[in-house]
Amino acid sequence: MRGQKIICLLVCLLFSVISLEAQTNRSGSNNIIQQKDTVSDTNMRGTMTNTRPGPETNITKEPGRKINKKNRKKGRGSENGDDEDSYKKILKFPFHVFSYKAYTSYYVVSGYMGDVNCVRLLKIQDTYSYKNSLKLIYNPRYSQANKGWAGLGWQWPPNNWGENKKGGYDLSEAKYLFFWARGVKGDELVEFKIGGAKGPYGDTDEASTGVISLSRKWELYKIDLRGKNLKNVITALTIIVTQQLNPNGLTLYLNEIYYSKKDTPEQTRLFDYSSPVDKQEGDLK
Repeated sequence: MRGQKIICLLVCLLFSVISLEAQTNRSGSNNIIQQKDTVSDTNMRGTMTNTRPGPETNITKEPGRKINKKNRKKGRGSENGDDEDSYKKILKFPFHVFSYKAYTSYYVVSGYMGDVNCVRLLKIQDTYSYKNSLKLIYNPRYSQANKGWAGLGWQWPPNNWGENKKGGYDLSEAKYLFFWARGVKGDELVEFKIGGAKGPYGDTDEASTGVISLSRKWELYKIDLRGKNLKNVITALTIIVTQQLNPNGLTLYLNEIYYSKKDTPEQTRLFDYSSPVDKQEGDLK
């Protein structure tokens, strides 16, 4: 009898040990599963984090130009990644300042001069051609500085008057600057020029059309750049108007402004319709 009790106790003890071991194994399995879930969740969050802008992806891009790590480390540089004070050499032409085809501009309209409150530039869409154009309005009646003239220019970087060491593009390969322009009334007297910034890192040369009289029809103009030093062009185009020559102000339109290696323009006709003058709005008062 006594032996049977001992055997029963041993059997119970054995079952207890087996049950405890099974419970331990299940607990370990649950921990493993929890660890796997945790790792999986961490990986997912890590992937999402990597897609957000970080130090390598949050790079401010210059208009119309890709910036890679090489350029970022060595400054603006040239095609070969030279020193910081070298300039981006442009090899692909035409090189647009503005295009109705909506190409990205390499320059920004920021160089306002003279009676700055008298001049403004608008980007409009022509009703009949559905092409973008630039519209410049000059009204001397709004003058506050009473300088008698106003101007604006396409610069890179913005507001660069030759003080920025990393400014400008090397346009040495260009022969001409082409652009289309027209006045609303005709006989608007305007000067177009490139360069002119005199700072320590300013434009390396300048050129001008001189004062020209605009027609009411779209006409193609060009500035001869042959023989000019275009190693650093920070002022791609400047428009200058004076109160003396335009006492009542003026309104003019611009389109397709670009540098070219060719002697001939990219197109000899701006829009598809024959009489843009009759289909544009009149002068603004």
